Amino acid sequence: MVKKHSFSREDKLVKRCQFKKVYSSGKKFVGNLLVLYILEVPEVEKKIGITVTKRIGNAVVRNRIKRLVRESYRLIKQDLSSNIHLVFIARELSGKKKLSFADINKEIMHLLSKAGIYESSDK
Repeated sequence: MVKKHSFSREDKLVKRCQFKKVYSSGKKFVGNLLVLYILEVPEVEKKIGITVTKRIGNAVVRNRIKRLVRESYRLIKQDLSSNIHLVFIARELSGKKKLSFADINKEIMHLLSKAGIYESSDK
């Protein structure tokens, strides 16, 4: 039995070629903390990739940012269209201060709204 809000391996982009395809063919949206690449892929379930480079911080900082992005996505993924691949890239600003879940969630909803695939309820 799969939970409604679960996050499994099938939800992730895992291969380098998948990331490269999204980077080269997708649309780019830039925020203060994250960069979002979106690629519409017909007849494929939605997937997410998260990139946090070593310039952001040590492993603890990088893993925290990845966990926060994953959790935010997990909670809103049912509201997104099903034929997209998303890649989030953390910007250097995101490693400079200790970010809360609210900061990351607000940024992700802003980028998805900017991309036109999510309607935020705070308008």
